[in-house]
Amino acid sequence: MKKIGLLLAVFLLFGEAFAQKCKFDEDETDPMTEVRFVRNYIKHKNYLKMAYYRKGETNRVEMYATFVGERNFMVMAGTELSLKLGDGTIETFELAQDASPTSFVSPGATQVMTSYALSFSCTEEQIRRLSKHGYTVLRTKLGDFEITHEVKAKRTKETAEKAACMLAI
Repeated sequence: MKKIGLLLAVFLLFGEAFAQKCKFDEDETDPMTEVRFVRNYIKHKNYLKMAYYRKGETNRVEMYATFVGERNFMVMAGTELSLKLGDGTIETFELAQDASPTSFVSPGATQVMTSYALSFSCTEEQIRRLSKHGYTVLRTKLGDFEITHEVKAKRTKETAEKAACMLAI
């Protein structure tokens, strides 16, 4: 009986660490501050990618959106990103700083594209809720264009797992 209790205690203490195998898409140390930063990407569509970012105690939820054609508007700080979690609650994140467009000619020089890199402030508690439930819908407004994307169940699980990795460091 003592052996079972001991095994159970070891599993409870170390089980989560063994169960969560975290691999980051980016894992580096800032050479100036010597602070580690990590980033995990989640690709939803060809034009839409999300990421979780952590540097020291700072957490961010990031969005990368690319559009056909040239767009000439700034996305202003304070713009909101809403994520509907797997439990039905909605988390709201604010854009940390203005985001300007980056226009480029697509590979093969067939058309002009415009991309935005958006970084939204995020608390550790929000990351904790994301790690528990993942998100099923995302929505934000870029200029006069609203992006609403429903996430597939497989991706919802991935969003939860990658958020959990942010808590593991």
